[in-house]
Amino acid sequence: MTDKAKTINIINHSLQIPKLHGHMKLELTGTREKLVVEHDNNMTDALEKLFDNKGIWMNTYNLLNDMSPTVEKALGGILLADKTIPDGNLYIPAGTEVTACAAYNVANSDEVLTMGSYNQQESALDAANKKMTYVYDWTTNQGNGTVAAACLTHVNAGYAGYGDANISSIQNGGSPNLLYTNRNTISTPVQPIYMDNEYMYTAVLNNEKITIKKLRNCFKSVEPISVIFGTTNYMDYKTIQTWEFPCGLNTISTMCCDGTSVYFASNEDIPPEGILKIHKFDFTETEIIHNVLNIRNTSTQNFYSWYGIVVANGCLYIKSRTDEYLLEINLENNSDTNEYSINKSMYLNGTWNINGKLFMATRGINRGCVFDTVTKTMKLTKCIIPEGNYPVTGETWNRIQLVGNGSGLLKMLNYLATINNLEKPVTKTADKTMKVTYTIQG
Repeated sequence: MTDKAKTINIINHSLQIPKLHGHMKLELTGTREKLVVEHDNNMTDALEKLFDNKGIWMNTYNLLNDMSPTVEKALGGILLADKTIPDGNLYIPAGTEVTACAAYNVANSDEVLTMGSYNQQESALDAANKKMTYVYDWTTNQGNGTVAAACLTHVNAGYAGYGDANISSIQNGGSPNLLYTNRNTISTPVQPIYMDNEYMYTAVLNNEKITIKKLRNCFKSVEPISVIFGTTNYMDYKTIQTWEFPCGLNTISTMCCDGTSVYFASNEDIPPEGILKIHKFDFTETEIIHNVLNIRNTSTQNFYSWYGIVVANGCLYIKSRTDEYLLEINLENNSDTNEYSINKSMYLNGTWNINGKLFMATRGINRGCVFDTVTKTMKLTKCIIPEGNYPVTGETWNRIQLVGNGSGLLKMLNYLATINNLEKPVTKTADKTMKVTYTIQG
Protein backbone atom coordinates (compact mmCIF):
# COMPACT_ATOMS: atom_id res chain seq x y z
CA MET A 1 0.00 0.00 0.00
CA THR A 2 1.55 3.29 -1.08
CA ASP A 3 1.26 6.62 0.71
CA LYS A 4 -0.77 7.88 -2.22
CA ALA A 5 -3.34 5.15 -1.74
CA LYS A 6 -3.73 6.08 1.92
CA THR A 7 -4.40 9.77 1.26
CA ILE A 8 -7.64 11.26 2.60
CA ASN A 9 -8.66 14.58 1.09
CA ILE A 10 -9.79 17.20 3.60
CA ILE A 11 -11.78 20.15 2.25
CA ASN A 12 -13.33 22.74 4.59
CA HIS A 13 -13.07 20.38 7.57
CA SER A 14 -15.00 17.62 5.82
CA LEU A 15 -13.75 14.45 4.18
CA GLN A 16 -14.15 14.19 0.43
CA ILE A 17 -15.38 10.74 -0.60
CA PRO A 18 -14.93 10.06 -4.32
CA LYS A 19 -17.69 8.28 -6.24
CA LEU A 20 -16.06 5.03 -7.30
CA HIS A 21 -16.97 3.15 -10.44
CA GLY A 22 -17.30 -0.55 -9.70
CA HIS A 23 -17.62 -3.63 -11.91
CA MET A 24 -18.35 -7.18 -10.79
CA LYS A 25 -17.77 -10.45 -12.59
CA LEU A 26 -19.32 -13.56 -11.03
CA GLU A 27 -18.24 -17.00 -12.25
CA LEU A 28 -20.00 -20.28 -11.39
CA THR A 29 -17.93 -23.26 -12.48
CA GLY A 30 -19.16 -26.85 -12.59
CA THR A 31 -17.65 -30.01 -14.06
CA ARG A 32 -19.28 -29.48 -17.44
CA GLU A 33 -20.34 -25.86 -17.59
CA LYS A 34 -19.42 -22.34 -16.57
CA LEU A 35 -21.69 -19.35 -16.07
CA VAL A 36 -20.28 -15.82 -16.15
CA VAL A 37 -22.31 -12.76 -15.10
CA GLU A 38 -21.02 -9.19 -15.17
CA HIS A 39 -22.58 -5.96 -13.94
CA ASP A 40 -21.69 -2.43 -12.82
CA ASN A 41 -22.51 -1.02 -9.37
CA ASN A 42 -24.04 2.06 -7.79
CA MET A 43 -22.17 3.61 -4.87
CA THR A 44 -24.28 4.48 -1.82
CA ASP A 45 -23.87 7.45 0.53
CA ALA A 46 -22.67 5.24 3.41
CA LEU A 47 -19.03 6.30 3.41
CA GLU A 48 -19.91 9.94 2.85
CA LYS A 49 -22.23 9.82 5.84
CA LEU A 50 -19.69 7.97 7.97
CA PHE A 51 -17.09 10.63 7.28
CA ASP A 52 -19.37 13.65 7.70
CA ASN A 53 -18.65 16.51 10.11
CA LYS A 54 -21.40 15.82 12.63
CA GLY A 55 -19.04 14.81 15.35
CA ILE A 56 -19.30 11.04 14.94
CA TRP A 57 -15.66 10.68 13.92
CA MET A 58 -14.08 13.20 16.27
CA ASN A 59 -10.94 11.17 16.86
CA THR A 60 -8.42 11.10 14.02
CA TYR A 61 -6.61 8.03 15.34
CA ASN A 62 -9.78 5.93 15.49
CA LEU A 63 -10.90 7.07 12.05
CA LEU A 64 -7.64 6.07 10.38
CA ASN A 65 -7.26 2.89 12.39
CA ASP A 66 -10.75 1.54 11.64
CA MET A 67 -11.32 2.77 8.08
CA SER A 68 -7.98 2.96 6.30
CA PRO A 69 -6.26 1.82 4.19
CA THR A 70 -9.64 2.22 2.51
CA VAL A 71 -9.32 -0.70 0.11
CA GLU A 72 -8.43 -3.03 2.99
CA LYS A 73 -10.94 -1.86 5.58
CA ALA A 74 -13.70 0.54 4.48
CA LEU A 75 -14.28 -1.46 1.27
CA GLY A 76 -12.60 -4.71 2.30
CA GLY A 77 -15.67 -6.91 2.71
CA ILE A 78 -18.24 -8.28 0.28
CA LEU A 79 -21.84 -9.43 0.75
CA LEU A 80 -23.86 -11.42 -1.81
CA ALA A 81 -27.61 -11.20 -1.18
CA ASP A 82 -30.50 -13.40 -2.30
CA LYS A 83 -32.66 -10.45 -3.41
CA THR A 84 -32.03 -7.21 -5.24
CA ILE A 85 -31.52 -4.23 -2.93
CA PRO A 86 -33.12 -0.82 -3.55
CA ASP A 87 -30.61 1.81 -4.61
CA GLY A 88 -29.58 3.98 -1.70
CA ASN A 89 -30.11 1.34 1.00
CA LEU A 90 -27.32 1.55 3.53
CA TYR A 91 -27.91 -1.85 5.14
CA ILE A 92 -29.23 -5.26 4.08
CA PRO A 93 -33.01 -5.01 4.70
CA ALA A 94 -35.06 -7.48 6.71
CA GLY A 95 -36.40 -10.27 4.52
CA THR A 96 -33.16 -10.40 2.53
CA GLU A 97 -30.56 -13.02 3.38
CA VAL A 98 -26.81 -12.92 2.84
CA THR A 99 -26.00 -15.96 0.70
CA ALA A 100 -22.23 -15.45 0.69
CA CYS A 101 -19.62 -13.13 2.18
CA ALA A 102 -15.85 -12.71 2.34
CA ALA A 103 -13.19 -10.43 3.82
CA TYR A 104 -9.97 -8.87 2.59
CA ASN A 105 -6.86 -11.01 3.20
CA VAL A 106 -8.83 -13.74 5.04
CA ALA A 107 -8.87 -17.40 4.03
CA ASN A 108 -11.91 -19.11 5.55
CA SER A 109 -11.42 -22.64 6.80
CA ASP A 110 -13.96 -22.95 9.63
CA GLU A 111 -17.63 -23.93 9.89
CA VAL A 112 -19.02 -20.72 8.40
CA LEU A 113 -20.45 -21.81 5.03
CA THR A 114 -21.48 -18.38 3.80
CA MET A 115 -17.91 -17.12 4.04
CA GLY A 116 -15.46 -17.59 1.19
CA SER A 117 -11.77 -16.74 0.93
CA TYR A 118 -9.71 -13.83 -0.36
CA ASN A 119 -7.62 -14.71 -3.42
CA GLN A 120 -4.25 -13.10 -2.75
CA GLN A 121 -2.70 -14.19 -6.05
CA GLU A 122 -5.32 -12.55 -8.28
CA SER A 123 -6.29 -9.54 -6.16
CA ALA A 124 -4.26 -6.44 -6.89
CA LEU A 125 -3.97 -2.75 -6.05
CA ASP A 126 -3.02 -0.40 -8.89
CA ALA A 127 -2.50 2.76 -6.84
CA ALA A 128 -1.16 4.78 -9.78
CA ASN A 129 -4.47 4.38 -11.60
CA LYS A 130 -6.59 4.46 -8.41
CA LYS A 131 -7.82 0.94 -9.10
CA MET A 132 -8.38 -2.02 -6.77
CA THR A 133 -9.32 -5.54 -7.88
CA TYR A 134 -10.76 -7.87 -5.25
CA VAL A 135 -11.02 -11.58 -6.05
CA TYR A 136 -12.93 -13.92 -3.72
CA ASP A 137 -13.48 -17.68 -4.02
CA TRP A 138 -16.12 -20.02 -2.56
CA THR A 139 -15.73 -23.81 -2.58
CA THR A 140 -18.50 -26.21 -3.56
CA ASN A 141 -19.93 -26.29 -0.02
CA GLN A 142 -19.65 -22.53 0.57
CA GLY A 143 -22.01 -19.75 -0.49
CA ASN A 144 -24.75 -21.99 -1.88
CA GLY A 145 -28.06 -20.36 -2.74
CA THR A 146 -29.47 -17.50 -4.79
CA VAL A 147 -27.34 -14.47 -5.63
CA ALA A 148 -29.20 -11.38 -6.83
CA ALA A 149 -26.92 -8.59 -5.60
CA ALA A 150 -23.31 -7.96 -4.58
CA CYS A 151 -22.27 -5.19 -2.20
CA LEU A 152 -18.94 -3.98 -0.89
CA THR A 153 -18.88 -3.40 2.85
CA HIS A 154 -16.46 -2.98 5.75
CA VAL A 155 -13.94 -5.79 6.10
CA ASN A 156 -15.42 -6.79 9.47
CA ALA A 157 -18.87 -7.42 7.97
CA GLY A 158 -17.22 -9.89 5.59
CA TYR A 159 -16.75 -12.22 8.58
CA ALA A 160 -20.35 -13.49 8.30
CA GLY A 161 -21.52 -10.23 9.83
CA TYR A 162 -25.15 -10.99 8.99
CA GLY A 163 -25.01 -14.47 10.46
CA ASP A 164 -24.60 -18.04 9.24
CA ALA A 165 -27.09 -20.89 9.68
CA ASN A 166 -24.27 -23.42 9.98
CA ILE A 167 -22.79 -21.97 13.18
CA SER A 168 -24.17 -24.13 15.98
CA SER A 169 -22.17 -22.81 18.93
CA ILE A 170 -21.01 -19.42 20.16
CA GLN A 171 -18.55 -20.82 22.67
CA ASN A 172 -15.48 -20.31 20.46
CA GLY A 173 -15.50 -16.54 20.62
CA GLY A 174 -15.81 -13.92 17.92
CA SER A 175 -13.45 -12.46 15.38
CA PRO A 176 -13.86 -8.77 14.48
CA ASN A 177 -16.10 -6.16 16.04
CA LEU A 178 -19.18 -5.02 14.09
CA LEU A 179 -19.19 -1.69 15.94
CA TYR A 180 -16.97 1.31 15.55
CA THR A 181 -16.29 2.76 19.01
CA ASN A 182 -15.12 6.29 19.78
CA ARG A 183 -14.71 6.34 23.55
CA ASN A 184 -13.16 9.81 23.62
CA THR A 185 -16.12 11.61 22.12
CA ILE A 186 -18.34 13.15 24.79
CA SER A 187 -19.07 13.46 28.45
CA THR A 188 -22.66 14.03 29.55
CA PRO A 189 -24.12 14.68 32.99
CA VAL A 190 -27.21 12.57 32.25
CA GLN A 191 -28.13 9.72 29.95
CA PRO A 192 -29.09 10.69 26.36
CA ILE A 193 -32.07 8.73 25.09
CA TYR A 194 -32.78 10.23 21.66
CA MET A 195 -31.33 12.70 19.19
CA ASP A 196 -32.23 14.23 15.85
CA ASN A 197 -30.42 16.68 13.61
CA GLU A 198 -31.05 19.61 15.95
CA TYR A 199 -31.66 18.36 19.47
CA MET A 200 -30.58 15.76 21.99
CA TYR A 201 -32.90 14.51 24.74
CA THR A 202 -31.70 13.22 28.08
CA ALA A 203 -33.52 11.44 30.89
CA VAL A 204 -33.08 11.06 34.62
CA LEU A 205 -35.25 9.03 37.02
CA ASN A 206 -36.00 10.27 40.53
CA ASN A 207 -38.83 9.35 42.93
CA GLU A 208 -40.68 7.40 40.21
CA LYS A 209 -40.73 10.48 37.98
CA ILE A 210 -38.83 10.74 34.74
CA THR A 211 -37.43 14.14 33.79
CA ILE A 212 -36.64 14.63 30.12
CA LYS A 213 -34.54 17.56 28.99
CA LYS A 214 -34.19 18.95 25.50
CA LEU A 215 -30.68 20.18 24.68
CA ARG A 216 -28.88 21.49 21.64
CA ASN A 217 -27.42 18.64 19.61
CA CYS A 218 -23.76 19.56 19.80
CA PHE A 219 -22.51 16.70 17.66
CA LYS A 220 -23.02 18.36 14.28
CA SER A 221 -21.00 21.43 15.32
CA VAL A 222 -17.82 19.44 15.92
CA GLU A 223 -15.24 19.06 13.20
CA PRO A 224 -14.07 15.50 12.50
CA ILE A 225 -10.39 16.27 13.10
CA SER A 226 -10.67 18.74 15.98
CA VAL A 227 -10.18 16.39 18.94
CA ILE A 228 -6.76 15.26 20.09
CA PHE A 229 -6.52 11.52 20.72
CA GLY A 230 -6.79 10.59 24.37
CA THR A 231 -8.76 13.66 25.41
CA THR A 232 -12.42 14.19 26.20
CA ASN A 233 -14.42 16.84 24.38
CA TYR A 234 -16.71 18.74 26.75
CA MET A 235 -19.62 20.53 25.14
CA ASP A 236 -22.14 23.13 26.18
CA TYR A 237 -25.25 21.24 27.24
CA LYS A 238 -27.60 24.15 27.69
CA THR A 239 -31.12 22.98 28.53
CA ILE A 240 -33.76 24.34 26.14
CA GLN A 241 -36.86 22.75 27.68
CA THR A 242 -37.76 20.33 30.49
CA TRP A 243 -40.67 17.91 30.96
CA GLU A 244 -41.55 15.75 33.97
CA PHE A 245 -43.71 12.62 33.78
CA PRO A 246 -44.93 10.41 36.66
CA CYS A 247 -44.12 6.90 35.50
CA GLY A 248 -43.61 4.44 38.37
CA LEU A 249 -40.48 3.07 36.72
CA ASN A 250 -37.74 1.46 38.79
CA THR A 251 -35.07 1.98 36.10
CA ILE A 252 -34.46 3.81 32.84
CA SER A 253 -31.80 1.34 31.67
CA THR A 254 -34.43 -1.05 30.28
CA MET A 255 -35.17 0.99 27.19
CA CYS A 256 -35.04 0.98 23.40
CA CYS A 257 -35.57 3.29 20.43
CA ASP A 258 -37.30 2.20 17.22
CA GLY A 259 -36.12 5.24 15.28
CA THR A 260 -39.03 7.53 16.12
CA SER A 261 -40.08 6.66 19.68
CA VAL A 262 -38.36 5.75 22.94
CA TYR A 263 -39.74 2.94 25.12
CA PHE A 264 -39.05 2.34 28.84
CA ALA A 265 -39.98 -0.68 30.97
CA SER A 266 -39.39 -1.55 34.60
CA ASN A 267 -37.36 -4.62 35.48
CA GLU A 268 -40.13 -7.14 36.06
CA ASP A 269 -41.06 -10.81 35.79
CA ILE A 270 -44.54 -10.94 34.21
CA PRO A 271 -46.38 -14.32 34.24
CA PRO A 272 -48.86 -15.40 31.53
CA GLU A 273 -51.96 -13.14 31.52
CA GLY A 274 -50.04 -10.53 33.53
CA ILE A 275 -49.59 -6.93 32.35
CA LEU A 276 -46.29 -5.31 31.41
CA LYS A 277 -46.43 -1.51 31.34
CA ILE A 278 -44.36 0.15 28.64
CA HIS A 279 -43.87 3.92 28.75
CA LYS A 280 -43.64 5.32 25.21
CA PHE A 281 -42.35 8.79 24.40
CA ASP A 282 -42.76 10.44 20.98
CA PHE A 283 -40.78 13.57 20.19
CA THR A 284 -42.18 16.48 18.16
CA GLU A 285 -40.75 19.92 17.51
CA THR A 286 -42.65 21.46 20.42
CA GLU A 287 -43.70 18.69 22.80
CA ILE A 288 -43.23 15.15 24.01
CA ILE A 289 -46.19 12.79 23.80
CA HIS A 290 -46.30 10.21 26.59
CA ASN A 291 -48.38 7.04 26.32
CA VAL A 292 -48.57 3.98 28.54
CA LEU A 293 -48.87 0.67 26.70
CA ASN A 294 -50.42 -2.13 28.75
CA ILE A 295 -49.00 -5.30 27.20
CA ARG A 296 -50.90 -8.44 28.23
CA ASN A 297 -48.75 -11.56 28.30
CA THR A 298 -50.65 -14.01 26.09
CA SER A 299 -47.65 -16.31 25.65
CA THR A 300 -46.90 -19.49 27.59
CA GLN A 301 -43.72 -17.95 29.04
CA ASN A 302 -42.97 -15.28 31.63
CA PHE A 303 -41.90 -11.89 30.26
CA TYR A 304 -38.48 -11.04 31.70
CA SER A 305 -37.59 -7.41 31.05
CA TRP A 306 -34.30 -7.58 33.02
CA TYR A 307 -32.66 -8.73 29.78
CA GLY A 308 -33.91 -5.70 27.86
CA ILE A 309 -36.59 -4.87 25.30
CA VAL A 310 -36.56 -4.12 21.57
CA VAL A 311 -39.26 -2.59 19.35
CA ALA A 312 -39.12 -3.20 15.60
CA ASN A 313 -41.75 -3.27 12.84
CA GLY A 314 -44.55 -2.60 15.31
CA CYS A 315 -43.62 -5.52 17.57
CA LEU A 316 -42.13 -5.70 21.05
CA TYR A 317 -39.37 -8.26 21.57
CA ILE A 318 -38.61 -9.51 25.07
CA LYS A 319 -36.98 -12.61 26.53
CA SER A 320 -38.67 -15.35 28.51
CA ARG A 321 -37.94 -15.96 32.19
CA THR A 322 -36.43 -19.34 31.29
CA ASP A 323 -33.97 -17.50 29.03
CA GLU A 324 -34.79 -19.90 26.20
CA TYR A 325 -37.28 -17.94 24.07
CA LEU A 326 -37.47 -14.65 22.25
CA LEU A 327 -41.07 -13.45 22.54
CA GLU A 328 -42.61 -11.29 19.81
CA ILE A 329 -45.71 -9.25 20.73
CA ASN A 330 -47.72 -7.18 18.27
CA LEU A 331 -48.16 -3.78 19.96
CA GLU A 332 -51.51 -3.22 18.22
CA ASN A 333 -52.85 -6.67 19.11
CA ASN A 334 -51.27 -8.32 22.17
CA SER A 335 -52.96 -11.63 21.41
CA ASP A 336 -50.72 -11.87 18.35
CA THR A 337 -47.69 -13.36 20.10
CA ASN A 338 -44.95 -15.64 18.80
CA GLU A 339 -42.23 -17.59 20.59
CA TYR A 340 -38.81 -18.33 19.05
CA SER A 341 -36.28 -20.68 20.58
CA ILE A 342 -32.93 -18.95 21.14
CA ASN A 343 -29.60 -19.47 22.82
CA LYS A 344 -29.75 -18.73 26.54
CA SER A 345 -27.00 -16.10 26.49
CA MET A 346 -28.70 -13.49 24.30
CA TYR A 347 -28.93 -10.03 25.82
CA LEU A 348 -31.50 -7.59 24.42
CA ASN A 349 -30.03 -4.47 26.03
CA GLY A 350 -27.21 -4.84 23.54
CA THR A 351 -29.51 -5.28 20.54
CA TRP A 352 -29.35 -3.18 17.38
CA ASN A 353 -32.44 -2.87 15.21
CA ILE A 354 -31.10 -2.39 11.69
CA ASN A 355 -33.91 -2.21 9.12
CA GLY A 356 -35.79 -4.97 10.92
CA LYS A 357 -32.75 -7.15 11.54
CA LEU A 358 -31.96 -7.48 15.26
CA PHE A 359 -28.26 -7.81 16.05
CA MET A 360 -28.22 -9.35 19.53
CA ALA A 361 -25.31 -9.32 21.93
CA THR A 362 -24.34 -12.31 24.04
CA ARG A 363 -23.64 -12.24 27.75
CA GLY A 364 -20.00 -13.02 28.43
CA ILE A 365 -19.37 -14.69 25.05
CA ASN A 366 -17.85 -12.97 22.05
CA ARG A 367 -20.34 -13.92 19.37
CA GLY A 368 -23.69 -12.41 18.59
CA CYS A 369 -26.66 -13.44 16.50
CA VAL A 370 -28.97 -11.86 13.93
CA PHE A 371 -32.77 -12.26 14.04
CA ASP A 372 -34.69 -11.25 10.92
CA THR A 373 -38.12 -9.88 11.88
CA VAL A 374 -39.52 -10.65 8.43
CA THR A 375 -38.25 -14.18 7.76
CA LYS A 376 -38.27 -15.02 11.52
CA THR A 377 -34.88 -16.68 11.19
CA MET A 378 -32.00 -16.47 13.67
CA LYS A 379 -28.36 -16.97 12.71
CA LEU A 380 -25.20 -16.78 14.78
CA THR A 381 -22.36 -14.57 13.58
CA LYS A 382 -18.60 -14.75 13.99
CA CYS A 383 -18.58 -11.07 14.86
CA ILE A 384 -18.52 -9.47 18.27
CA ILE A 385 -21.57 -7.43 19.27
CA PRO A 386 -20.87 -5.80 22.67
CA GLU A 387 -23.59 -5.88 25.27
CA GLY A 388 -25.07 -3.17 27.45
CA ASN A 389 -25.40 -0.26 25.01
CA TYR A 390 -28.20 2.28 24.90
CA PRO A 391 -29.79 3.39 21.60
CA VAL A 392 -30.24 7.14 21.38
CA THR A 393 -31.07 8.10 17.81
CA GLY A 394 -33.92 8.23 15.37
CA GLU A 395 -31.73 8.09 12.27
CA THR A 396 -32.41 4.89 10.35
CA TRP A 397 -29.07 4.31 8.71
CA ASN A 398 -26.32 4.87 11.23
CA ARG A 399 -27.80 3.69 14.54
CA ILE A 400 -25.75 5.87 16.84
CA GLN A 401 -25.60 4.40 20.33
CA LEU A 402 -24.07 5.50 23.58
CA VAL A 403 -21.82 3.23 25.60
CA GLY A 404 -22.97 3.21 29.19
CA ASN A 405 -23.66 6.74 30.48
CA GLY A 406 -22.16 8.80 27.70
CA SER A 407 -18.61 7.44 27.50
CA GLY A 408 -18.61 7.06 23.74
CA LEU A 409 -20.45 6.51 20.47
CA LEU A 410 -20.88 3.35 18.43
CA LYS A 411 -21.64 2.80 14.78
CA MET A 412 -22.36 -0.39 12.86
CA LEU A 413 -19.76 -1.41 10.29
CA ASN A 414 -21.95 -3.70 8.17
CA TYR A 415 -23.02 -0.84 5.89
CA LEU A 416 -23.40 -1.18 2.11
CA ALA A 417 -20.78 0.98 0.41
CA THR A 418 -21.89 -0.18 -3.05
CA ILE A 419 -24.91 -2.00 -4.48
CA ASN A 420 -24.58 -4.15 -7.58
CA ASN A 421 -27.94 -5.68 -8.54
CA LEU A 422 -27.77 -8.40 -11.18
CA GLU A 423 -30.14 -8.21 -14.11
CA LYS A 424 -31.20 -11.78 -13.32
CA PRO A 425 -30.51 -13.80 -10.14
CA VAL A 426 -28.21 -16.83 -10.37
CA THR A 427 -28.10 -19.92 -8.17
CA LYS A 428 -24.95 -21.51 -6.79
CA THR A 429 -25.27 -25.21 -5.98
CA ALA A 430 -22.96 -27.72 -4.29
CA ASP A 431 -21.64 -28.98 -7.64
CA LYS A 432 -20.12 -25.58 -8.48
CA THR A 433 -17.41 -23.29 -7.22
CA MET A 434 -17.89 -19.52 -7.28
CA LYS A 435 -15.47 -16.69 -7.98
CA VAL A 436 -16.27 -12.99 -7.74
CA THR A 437 -13.95 -10.38 -9.20
CA TYR A 438 -14.93 -6.90 -8.03
CA THR A 439 -13.00 -3.94 -9.46
CA ILE A 440 -13.35 -0.38 -8.18
CA GLN A 441 -11.72 2.67 -9.70
CA GLY A 442 -11.75 6.34 -8.79
